[in-house]
Amino acid sequence: MAKQKLLTLEQKFVEYQDVKTDIARREFEIKYAWQPTVEQVGGRSSTISKPQEKLYEAYEADRRWNYLQQLKADCERAIARYDAEQVEMYKLRFGKYGYHDWDEIGEILHHSHSTIYRKRYAMLMVLAEESGMI
Repeated sequence: MAKQKLLTLEQKFVEYQDVKTDIARREFEIKYAWQPTVEQVGGRSSTISKPQEKLYEAYEADRRWNYLQQLKADCERAIARYDAEQVEMYKLRFGKYGYHDWDEIGEILHHSHSTIYRKRYAMLMVLAEESGMI
């Protein structure tokens, strides 16, 4: 896989760290979007009577909300497939409190430079499979 695609996959994991907050923010923006006041013309049958259905349609029509939901699902499926060592590597690289580069992770886990990058490649390939990139 090309270097640029690997960086894109790493960026997905970085973005995943705040995905729950981003989803909540986007849902708030959709739910409380500013709309000019327009007088209703016509009967009630021409509009959706249940506000939950209207809100659900707004979520489904929003590209950013759909992207964030897909990102969350892809990353969660990928992490669920990792073994214990890969989960530890993931936490060291992308976790909230321990941001390390790959060489530092190799030192912490006692792996050589080439070994840690092979393991990184394997981790990112799982995400690529889950997100449909390969």
